[in-house]
Amino acid sequence: MSFEIRVVSNTPLIGDNDLERVTKTFLYQIGYLSKGADPEIPFKIFFDFFLKHPTKAWMVEEIASQLKVSKP
Repeated sequence: MSFEIRVVSNTPLIGDNDLERVTKTFLYQIGYLSKGADPEIPFKIFFDFFLKHPTKAWMVEEIASQLKVSKP
């Protein structure tokens, strides 16, 4: 099973070729990241794990280990 996200309605992000910046903007737009909270860990999970490796099945322990954080 691969990672998929279906966006029904969102303003297209055009004019920027920086994939990380566009992804971060998109994640704020859909509410995955929120203002006032540190976006580093949730952004890395989405970008470094799900977007870069969409066909890999990630275990929570594996993500936590690679990010050097404790399991929720």
